[in-house]
This record gives sequence, structure tokens and C-alpha cells, in this order.
Amino acid sequence: MKVLNRYLLGSFFQSFAICLTVITFVTSLGMLFKVVEVLAKFGSGGAIASLFLLRIPEALSFGIPLSVLTACLLVFGRLSADGETTAMRACGLSVFRIARAPLLAGLALMLGCFYINAELAPRAHFQRKVVTRSLERDPLRFFITGQFVSVIPDLDFYIGKKDGSNITDVIIYDHREPGVRRMIRAESGQIAVINDGRSAFLNLKGVRIDPFWNDQPGYAETYTVSGIEFNEGARGYTRRSDDYTVSDLIGRVRRIDELYPHLEGADRAAQRMYFMVALQKRFVFSVFCLGFVFLGVPLGLKAQRKESSAGIGISLCIITLCYAAVIAAETVQRRPELRPDLIMWLPVAVIFVLGGLLFAKAE
Repeated sequence: MKVLNRYLLGSFFQSFAICLTVITFVTSLGMLFKVVEVLAKFGSGGAIASLFLLRIPEALSFGIPLSVLTACLLVFGRLSADGETTAMRACGLSVFRIARAPLLAGLALMLGCFYINAELAPRAHFQRKVVTRSLERDPLRFFITGQFVSVIPDLDFYIGKKDGSNITDVIIYDHREPGVRRMIRAESGQIAVINDGRSAFLNLKGVRIDPFWNDQPGYAETYTVSGIEFNEGARGYTRRSDDYTVSDLIGRVRRIDELYPHLEGADRAAQRMYFMVALQKRFVFSVFCLGFVFLGVPLGLKAQRKESSAGIGISLCIITLCYAAVIAAETVQRRPELRPDLIMWLPVAVIFVLGGLLFAKAE
């Protein structure tokens, strides 16, 4: 049995290492455009090396699950096509016994991937953005989308979408006036930066203001939010969900009322769900490693193909569907009633159910 386990694990990790190297390289190619830009503008060799190295953990968080699935399909597809699994079954070994060593390897990879997703990738992503922002001179970088930003004193921003200086789906909590919390919602608007990037104002359209006059809400076709002054902290990089470690996300979920005291109930719930989705995403991407082994082994046996193109094609289709479900959950994170944090677990459930059915059929 030790010989069999070494043989299976050796074949699995050999294919896994090759796939991970190729996938990590391909997913890191996007940094070439940033490197060319940095080299052209600043000629900073240190910044170029930092950008490349800091991109690796993020590439691994995506590459490890895909490499696990591809390796399982390649190895067990070849074993099945060569009749080796038939010989193992003739010796009295069950499919579960054959798959035990790869499943244990998948469990170890899941734990390693979780550490990358929970700690290394967020810290590397944050440092990479800090390096990038330190080289940029665009003050619009402060106005990020998809979450409330509270860097500017007494102003909480939410911007749904941003295209250059044009913004849509805008929510602002303005509590600069003592004793007054003014909520401003606008369909669209434009950011105007002045004073060499030290301050800005927003020209909003389709605006609802509460309170507008005498504690009553009001509407306006246009409205200007002025007096936005960027302090030194605001000119830097504002953290997004990808920059928080798992412990940071758990802390923000628990302290959402303390961190965002000026938000109304619905907006606070949406902001909480924003962090919940980011938290669940770290767990889901890690569990994919074990789930893809559980699905890949019987699927590879059923495919019975030696060709690497077949295994790679099947793995790409499966992982595309899984990541599509994750993206779908992220698109509805502003609607907590739909529970996007649970939607994110649907592909995991499907993987294990389908893998169990294939194992049962293989037996």
C-alpha cells in the first residue's frame, strides 16, 4: 500500500506542480502592463520587483484549486485509460481506497490555501496597491466603488460605479453640521478635483436629500457637495475587502455598528454583507481544493482520456462555473435579504454532491 500511495501521490504532485507553474505564470502576465507603465514613467526597478513578488500569493489563491482539479483529471484519466485502476480494483481495492491518498493531499492543500487566502494574499494585495498608489498621481483613486468609505472626516461615501470622473448610484452621509445627519442619494454625478488634488467637490444629479429643509426631505435636479478636503491619510490607499485578513473581516463584521454609526439600518446591513461575502469567499476558495479532488478523481476515472487537452478543458469548464457562482454572489451583496454569503457556498455543495454520486456509481 505504501508503494501505491507513493505512486499516486508522485503522479498527482508532478502534474499539480506543472499546472500550478503554468497557471501562476499566466495569471501574473497582467502585471506586465503595470510593469511597463511603471518602467516608462518612473524607471523604478525596486517597484517592479515588488509588484511581481506581491502578485504571487494572489495568483496562488486562484491557481492552486485549478491545478488540483486539472491534476486529478489528468492522472486518474490516464490511469483509467491504461487499465491501471482496473488492476487495482481486481486486487480488491475500492475506489475510495484508491482515492484516499489524493484526498489527504487535497486536505493538506486546502489548509495551505486557506492560510494564503486568509493572511498572505490580503497582505500582499494591500502592499501591492500601496506601491502602485505611491507611483500614481490620480486623486480620483480615493473614490472607490462597492463599499462605504469613511476616510474623509464627517463624510461617508458609497459609489456604485465609477467611469473616470463620472459616478452613479451615490450615497453620502454628511454629518459635518453639528447635530444634523444628512443623507444624500443621487442617481449620477461627476467628481471635480481642485487645488492640485488636495480637495474636490461632487456635482450630483437626480438627488434626494434628507433632511433638506426643516427636517423634511427634498429633491433636486442638481446638487453640489463641496468642501471635500483630502488629508494625508485620504491621499493614500483606502482598504478594500481584498486587503483585509480573515481576522480583520471577522472584527469588522462584529463591530459594524461601531465602525459605521452614521449609516441607516439598510445601508449598515449592506455594508455588513459586503464584509460577510468577502469572508465567505476566503473559505470557499480554500474548500475548493478538497472539493475538486473529491470530484476530480471519479470524474477522471469516468472520462478515461489520456489527452491532457481533455482534462484541462473539463477543469476549465468546471472552475468557470464555480467562479461564475462566486461572482454572481458578489453582484448582489447590496441585497442582504438574498443571502449572497450563502449563495457563495452553492458550488461547493454541488461539487460534493456530484462527487459523491460519481463515487457511488464508480463503486
